[in-house]
This record gives sequence, structure tokens and C-alpha cells, in this order.
Amino acid sequence: MNAPANPFLSKPIGRLYLQTGLPIVVVLLINGLYNVINAWFLGNYVDKQALAAVTLVFPLQLALFAMATLVASGMASVLARRFGARDIAGASQAFTSALVLVLIIMALVNLGFALGGDALIARICGDLPHVNALATSYISLLVYCAPILGLLVVNTDALRSEGKIQFMSSCMLASALLNVLLDYVLIVRLHQGVAAAALATVLSQSASLSAIVLFRLRGKSSLRLHFGGLTVLKRHAAEMLPLGVPMSLSHVGVAIQVGMVNYALKNWAWVDYPTLVGAYGIVTRLMTLAIMPLIGLNVAFQTILGNNFGAGIKARVDATVSVGLKIAVAYCATVTLLFVLAAAALGAGFVDDAAMAAQVARLTRIVVAGFVLFGAAMIIGSYFQAIGKPKYAILLSTAKNYLIIVPLLLLMPAAIGEPGIWYAFPLSDILTALLALAVLNRNASRSGARLGLYSNV
Repeated sequence: MNAPANPFLSKPIGRLYLQTGLPIVVVLLINGLYNVINAWFLGNYVDKQALAAVTLVFPLQLALFAMATLVASGMASVLARRFGARDIAGASQAFTSALVLVLIIMALVNLGFALGGDALIARICGDLPHVNALATSYISLLVYCAPILGLLVVNTDALRSEGKIQFMSSCMLASALLNVLLDYVLIVRLHQGVAAAALATVLSQSASLSAIVLFRLRGKSSLRLHFGGLTVLKRHAAEMLPLGVPMSLSHVGVAIQVGMVNYALKNWAWVDYPTLVGAYGIVTRLMTLAIMPLIGLNVAFQTILGNNFGAGIKARVDATVSVGLKIAVAYCATVTLLFVLAAAALGAGFVDDAAMAAQVARLTRIVVAGFVLFGAAMIIGSYFQAIGKPKYAILLSTAKNYLIIVPLLLLMPAAIGEPGIWYAFPLSDILTALLALAVLNRNASRSGARLGLYSNV
């Protein structure tokens, strides 16, 4: 019996990008809306102190997601291979092990927070007792309910691996809408303050997880709970966790970046510190949301390119690269233009404090200035990952957050004061793009690839 035709080798490249990337983009945008929604309600219905508190502990929130992703991303790779081999029992064992692993990790996180959480938050917030209290009430609930987040992320990635994209997207959309409703009820109507934003997030995540559990109990999933014992758990941990490191590191890198900015603001802020921290929190959420479609494009790019590279169809490989770069540059240029033109409106829309709104507008125009280069650099890094050159891929995927932005955030404010914090962002985009060009040049000289990306045929 002949194997079914591979659509990635025959369908038009543009259509493949749309079919492969759009569902992922929708899911990622929905996921990114959680933090944007919370920021909007806090900015308009609480105060700038609440926004500052949430921003200061945002790195801890990102770290929680990184812990969940460490397991879920590695599990997804294992499940893909088990499903490919039609080993449903092995896939079920791997899925169950992932659930156990994420619960163990979140339990350790809870223990660590119980022992040192108060001291950590006090160190982060500094001499701002009211902000400290708000931050503690917000992040404590998220940390102690982190097992819910962990189970949800694992289940979501498992649904994606099973091909249940429509149900997964529906759950996440319903969860985001529920989050909006709960934010409105708890913050606007019941005046519960910053803790209500965390509670709304936890309740909406719990509802999404409950829907997925019910879906599985009704037999609509091929995965079953099948714990293979401690030996199997250890084997799965050794297999999954290293595979999950790259994706987890990307979230950790963002957490470090946000933490570094908060640290720099303590030393160099020239206006009211909570005002600048809150403004940066809004800008961070907007930029994170803007990056989500690029991640979806990136996944589609790797999938299409990997299939055609493996099949040796050079013309389609070149076409995939060209289309991917054009989409990335066009999207980033559009976002840059929109954010620059709408900066004042974005600030006024997110917060009713005039001073903070003005800072949101100022920061947005500076931070987004180099974004036009960001997408192309991401695509170039993904190109090397898809064709099996991990050293170049790892360098380009980690350089900005680990090698470039951190030194800039230390050096730029020391050189030109508080504005240097924000100019570090476009400068990091420029330096990352130059690094990508240097890598392409090296690859071209070693492999003969035209421009370091295209076949020389």
C-alpha cells in the first residue's frame, strides 16, 4: 500500500504557510491576551501602583511558564515520534509521565516560594511597601496555583500533538473570553484590586483544563493515563527535559530581560519609578503580543522547510525561505509603523493616568524602532535549525536575550542615563541582525550556499 502524498512537498508554498501557521498564530494570540487583558483592567480600573507591582513580578510569572514549557515542549517531541510509529501505548505512557513531572516541578516551585518568596519579592520591589503588598497578593496566587498552569500547558501540547487543533483553539479562546468576563466582574464590579487579576487568570485556566479533562473522559482522545512506574518516569524525564530546554530558555531569556530593565530603572529612573515600571509593563505586553504571529510563522517555516529539505527539493526550499523572509519583514514593518503612529492612543487606552500614558507612548516609539529587523533574524535562525545546523541555530536564537541585551542594559544607562535603557532594545535588534548576516556569510563560505541561505543551483 502506497503512503499518502506529503502535502508539504506539493501544495503551493503560500497556501502551506496559511494552513500551517494560522491555527498556531490564533492559539498564541489568545494565550498572549491573558497578560494584555489583565494590564488593561488594572490600568483603567485600579491604579499605576498595581501595574507597577504586576510588572515587577512578571519575570516570576514567565519563569512559571518556562517550567511548564520545559516538560510540555519535550513531551510534544516524544509524542510526535510515538504517534508516527503508531505506538499509542507508548504515547500514553509519555503523556502520563509528563503530567507527573510537571506536578513534581511545580510542587518544588511552591516549596521554594513558601520558604523564600516573601524575601524575594521584597528584594524585587525594594523600598515600596505598598507595591510590595500588591505584588505579593498577585504572584502568590499564581505560584501556588502553578500546578493548574502546568497541567494545562502539558494537555494543550498533547492535544496539538494529537492533531486536535480545533478543540485546543476553542478551549483557549473560551478561556480568554472567560478571563475578560472575570476581570470585569472581579475588578470593575466587585473592586477586588490586583489580586483579582490573578484569580481571573487561575479560574479561566481551571475552566480550560476542566474542558480538556472532560474531552478525554468522553473518549475523544487517543491518549490514556498509563503510569509506567518510577523507572519509566526517569527514562521519560531524561528524554523530555533536554528536548524542552530550548523552548524553556526562550521564556527564561525574556524573564531575565524584564528583570534587568526593572533593575536598571531602580538606578536610573528620572521620573516617578512606579510610573516608568508600569509603563514598561504595558509596552512589554504589547510587544509580546506582537511577537506571537512571528512565532506561528516560525513554526510553519520550519515545518515546510524541513519537509522539502529532507526531500531534497531545492527549488521549494529556496521558495520557502524567500516567502518566509518576505512575510516576516512585511509584518514587522507594519507593526513598527502602527505602533509608532498609535503610540499615544495605546498609552491612553491602557491607563487613565496621564503621566503613565505619556511614558507608554515615549517608550513604545523607542522600543519598537528596531523591530523591523527582528523577524528576518528569527527566520534565519530557524533556517539553520530546520536544515540540521544546531550551532548556528542556538547562537541566533539565544544571542539577543543572553549575549546582547543584558550587557546593553548595563552599559547604555551608565553612558546616557535612563533613555539608554530603552535605546538598548533597537540597538540589540540591529546587533542581532548583524550577527545573523555574519553567520550567513560564514555559512556561504563553508557550504557554498548562495547568500548563506539559497542553493547554488
